[in-house]
Amino acid sequence: MTITDVTGSDTAHDAAEPADQPATGGTPGQAGRDKESGGETSAAAANPEQKVAGAAGLWVRLRKNLTLLVAAVVMVAAVATVAAMYFTVYSDDQATGAATEREVLTEAKAGTTALLSYAPQTLDSDLAKGRAHLTGQFLQYYREFTDRVVKPKVQESQITTRALVSRAAVDRLSADSATVLVFLNQSTTSKEKPEAELTSSSVRIGMQREGGKWLISAFDPV
Repeated sequence: MTITDVTGSDTAHDAAEPADQPATGGTPGQAGRDKESGGETSAAAANPEQKVAGAAGLWVRLRKNLTLLVAAVVMVAAVATVAAMYFTVYSDDQATGAATEREVLTEAKAGTTALLSYAPQTLDSDLAKGRAHLTGQFLQYYREFTDRVVKPKVQESQITTRALVSRAAVDRLSADSATVLVFLNQSTTSKEKPEAELTSSSVRIGMQREGGKWLISAFDPV
């Protein structure tokens, strides 16, 4: 009986020993490998977020550089615009400044004197001097009028006339055109009236700049 009891007790002890083993049934090495594998999986899972963060940073830098580039282009364009405006205004000021006004007045006075001064002995050259100050349709009109009316009348009546500008003022001035108001005195003699006849008149003169020279394009009594 004693042997039987001891054997049964040992058998029960041997059967109880497996209960002390790990419930998972794995070895410590396997558990470590499983842990490392889990770490690698977590790192791999974190990689997409890092890639997104990197791409976002790159986009921010690109956008900043693009903003700076656009700002630089806008600044260059603004500077170019200001420079163009400056030179345009400066050019207009130069074209309509005091020097240009004096030039216009000088040409208007000289042209008026040439148009209204002639004598029978020098008629052809006098009329040619007048035409040298004219342009456009008025030049054509003056040529036709002097050939048809002035020359025959001057030769027939021996008319001599001299014009002297007393005052002149620019009424309007732009880069290529001007209007001038001219006041003049005129002395005229003829075969019928040998005594000089003095008259005063005023004319509004239209001027055009052609080839750097101011020429008369209109001549209207006022």
